[in-house]
Parts: sequence; C-alpha cells; structure tokens
Amino acid sequence: MDKWKITWPFAKWISLADSFYYIAICYLAFHMFCFPFVVYPNLTNSGPTWLGLDISWQIAINYAWINKLNWGHDLIFSYGPLGFLATRVGWGVSKWVFFVFDIFIVFNFFYVFKDFVFKSSERILALIILVSVVLITNPYYGSDLSWVFMFFTFFWMYKAHKEQRIRHFFMITLLIGLSFYIKLNTALVIIFFYLGFVVNLVIFKSVSYRKASILVLLTIIWIVLLAFFFNVSIQEYISGSIEIIKGYNDIMYLQENHLVIEAYLIWVLRFTIIFYIVFVWILIQKKKYGELYFALISMAFVFLLAKQSLVRNDVQHLYEFFSFAPLVLISGNLLIRGAKLQKYFNYGILIILLLALLIKTGTRPLEIAIEERFGKRKDYLQLLKEYNPEEYQSHQDKRYIPLNILDKIGHSSIDVFPWDIEYLIQNKLNFTPRPVFQTYTAYTAYLEDKNYEYYLKNGPEYVLYDYDAIDNRYPFNDELKVNLFLAKNYTITDTFSSNERWRLLLKRDKIIRPIEYKPTKQINVKIDQEILTEGNTCITIDLDYSFAGKYKAFSYKTPAVNIMFMKVNGQWISFKTSRELLKAGIMVDKLILSNKDFANYITNKNTLEPIVKCKLELDKSYFSPKMKLNFYKIE
Repeated sequence: MDKWKITWPFAKWISLADSFYYIAICYLAFHMFCFPFVVYPNLTNSGPTWLGLDISWQIAINYAWINKLNWGHDLIFSYGPLGFLATRVGWGVSKWVFFVFDIFIVFNFFYVFKDFVFKSSERILALIILVSVVLITNPYYGSDLSWVFMFFTFFWMYKAHKEQRIRHFFMITLLIGLSFYIKLNTALVIIFFYLGFVVNLVIFKSVSYRKASILVLLTIIWIVLLAFFFNVSIQEYISGSIEIIKGYNDIMYLQENHLVIEAYLIWVLRFTIIFYIVFVWILIQKKKYGELYFALISMAFVFLLAKQSLVRNDVQHLYEFFSFAPLVLISGNLLIRGAKLQKYFNYGILIILLLALLIKTGTRPLEIAIEERFGKRKDYLQLLKEYNPEEYQSHQDKRYIPLNILDKIGHSSIDVFPWDIEYLIQNKLNFTPRPVFQTYTAYTAYLEDKNYEYYLKNGPEYVLYDYDAIDNRYPFNDELKVNLFLAKNYTITDTFSSNERWRLLLKRDKIIRPIEYKPTKQINVKIDQEILTEGNTCITIDLDYSFAGKYKAFSYKTPAVNIMFMKVNGQWISFKTSRELLKAGIMVDKLILSNKDFANYITNKNTLEPIVKCKLELDKSYFSPKMKLNFYKIE
C-alpha cells in the first residue's frame, strides 16, 4: 500500500494508509476552535449585585486596552492586556485578532493530535482517545485558556527534549509570552516549569550551559519587547499578580456543598496521579531519568487544576477540572517506548477520559457535547460575519443613572464601588479606575495600600458608591483604608436608586487629609479570645497557621476564618474574612450594614451602633494558639 502516494499542501509525501489518519486528525483539530466566537454582555437590572461583577471586570480589561492604561501601575489584576483572548469580549478588538488566535489554537492541537496518533502503536485506539478529548473539552475555554496554553507548552517541551530544534523552542517562547500577558498568575507557573525544563536539559547534557542561557535570555527579551508594545510595567505587573495569588486562596473559597462532584474529582485526580506514579516507576526502571521531569510537571498540572477547582468550589469550576485536566495525559504518551507498554498506557488514558466524560454528562449530556463540538461551524462563521463591537455599549438602560446625575458628573473623573464598572462604561463616563479596580480583589495589605495611594495622590472627582460585598464579607473591610479615606475626604453630593439599590454619588473635597493611624496598644491573645474594641477605629491581627493548617491550605482548601462583631444588645454577627484581610486591618468602630449606614458614617457616625467586642470564629487545630493584635485610632 505504501507505493500509492498522495501529496498534501506544505507536507511531505505520505502513504495512502496514513492519509486516513491525517484526515481524521485535521477534522478533530479543526473542531477545537473556541465557541462562541465572542461573548456579548448579558446584563440584568434585578437580583443580587454580584450578577454585574464578572462582566464588569471583563469589560474593564478592554477599557484599559482601548485607553492605553499601564498594566502594573494603573491596573493590578490577574489578567493582563491580552486577557480579552480568554474572556472573548471584543470591544475595541478586531474580529481578525480572535480569528487568527483560533487558528493558532487549532494549529497547536493539530500537532498534539498528530504526534499522539502517529507515535501510538494502535492508531485506532489513539483516535478513540482523541475523540474523547474533543468531546470532554469545553468549547469555550474562558479562564481555562491559560491551562490550555500550559498544556501546549508541555507538549513543545516534550518535543524539544527529544529533538532540540529551533521551531520547538520558538513555539515554547511564543506560548510563554502570550500566556504572560493573558493571565499572569498561571504564566508564572509556566515560566517556573520552563526554567526547570532548561535545567533538566543541562543536567542530562542535552544542551550546554551557553545554549541554556541563550534560551532563557531570548524568552526574557521576548517578554520585555511585548511589555513595551502592551504598555506594561513588568516589575509592578509581577509583584501585583503575586499579591493576588497570595491572597486568593485565603478569601476566595466558597463553602458550597457539592460532595458528589468533589468526590468524583478527587477520584479522577487519584487515578491520574497513580497513572503517572506508575509512569515514573517505569522510567526509573528503564533509566530514563531525563524524562522523569515531564511526568512530575504533568502531575503538578493536574494537582494545580484540581486545587483551583476545589478552592472556588462552585459547579462551574469543579466541572472545568474534568474538561481540562485530562488534556495533559495525551502528551505523556510521547515518552513511552514499546508497543505493548504503550497499548496499556493508552487504555489507562481512555479509562480516565471516559470516567471524566461520564461525570460531565451530569451537566452536559453526550448528544449536547457532540452538537457543541461538531455542529457549530456555521454558527461560528455567522458570528464572525455579524461581529459588532458597538454591541458592548448598548445596555445603558440596564445600568440606569438619572440624567441630572449624569449632567452633574459631566466629563469629570469617576470611579465606582464596589465592582459594577458597567455603570460607568454604559453611560460613557470618564472612568479612572483605582489600580485594584474591584473591591473584592483588594485582599492584601499591599493591594489595599496601592488603592489608598492612588486616592490620596490623584483620586477621582466623583465616586459612584454602593456598600456591598461578596461571600458574606464585611464591606467596610474590603479596602479599609480607602473606605476611611472616602468618609474623610468625600461628601455625599447626590443619591439615586437603580437596579433595586439606593446608591450614593460622592464628590471629592477641595482639601485632602490623609488617613493617620495612631497606635494605642499592642497585645498577644489566644485565637479564640473575645476582644474589647475600647473605642478604637481598627485592629490589625497577625494570625499564623499551624502545620496542619499549612498542609490543609496547600493540599485541599484553606481553613475558614470568620470575624464576629458583638452588638450593644449582646448579639453576635459573623462575616467571612482571611489572614491577609486581618493583617491589613478590620474596622471595629461602628456597625455598618447598608448604604444608609455608610452615608450616616460620613455625615454623623455617632448615630450608628458601636461594635462592643470582636472575636474570630475558626477551627483552632489549624492555627497557632496565639495571635498578635495592634489597635489604632484614626485621625
């Protein structure tokens, strides 16, 4: 059969027997494009305020892109200037950018699929595995695009390990650069793994120290060049992202009850880890020590994705694990030698994939998965043809601001609290965001200080204020310093009702007074001790994990911490908090539970009920028995 040859564009001559596999691979890779082509805002003018949270940060990324804001200085966020490639929000972005980007994704999947099939001893089995991969992977990558890029990077590192060719290292560098400016927190992990890969090459003498240094230097140069193009202050961009990573696990966890899905996730995680442990044992037996690194980073990939899913712990994030974690399995197959061994490993991969696919049918039945993957080509092209960048600003009625308020603001600078940036975008106001532009994300002292410094030096003329928080957090303690600054340096100039909420319009005073912390005392107390507030404004609390707490925070979920306030009548009320928020400071002056309370705190705070005591609600086995408290009065 090999004597029959056909030619493919831009490819070598291949046999007629292989042509069937190439057609199948092209077909499967082609259907790995992202769908929908772009995402248009779906705003609502009723219900809880957090319904406007996600679309607001997504549209803010595009706003920063359009207005050439500096990432790291003007904005601090886990997404970067190319974040729109993950959110698929097209405001201010040419449709051809998304189209070319989708071709790039398909291109990478083609090479992954091609190598997987043609290096497998049983190609039909390999195709069945790839069909399972295509069906299990969500057609919309969203925030998991960074994990897909990590998977691609692993693949090209596998290739470069076997053959040190320029094109392999070019693809690695290209993927790292794009990842760095799409979502930095995941990109930092990719860079760490890449540095380990280069060290692995040197140790096993695949490349010299000189070549390894050149590889790293070229990657750095590529990132720096892109920083100039995308208006990024790299040092601040990285330090801000590290702070966001540091505080995320401690506060962004959800205490939802999804025991069945969590159990499935943990079992798939265990099966995958066992799969790779066997892989490691075989590599050691065969003395393939240089290839151990790839098994280890694949295990890390699956573990980190499981960690992300379990921390946020909502249905969406839990099911995303089943969609993207199994991807890394098909890259590991490239390192396996021997037809019989490879066959066993492929059957193991198929079992894990089918298990994950079966679990995902709980939210996405198989027939829907098939339709979403293989039946959307016409819809994709139609969306490409009908792309309308102006659609993103056509929902002013869903973010209503009265005309007299708009006239008062005019072209003056304005910010919004706590997160609904859409109010300013839809009404075409002069939005000048604070660096951490949504309050729920300012969950470390460093991030709070960045926002405070911005308000102190060049804060906006107006602030559209709504007193609210997510996940039962105490709103005043999200950006404590800025809230104190607003109360001291802004005046309520107007109010209005919109989306079932009464809102405040604050105007900056002509004379600005900084917030001055006056220390009153410092004490060490037991972590379950009740704390008298004694007329102080705020307290900072240094709370440390025990060994068990560190292990739980690393391996599973962060130990929960709540701050409890006692009212005058002896009643306790509880709010979610974190070690980082406690370290940044908690307000213990007055009890503020609504917009009206916050308005009273600005105008006459003595009318508000004082907080008599506070205490922490936590599991003592996860924390050190003592904590350090610093008390302050604010002047």
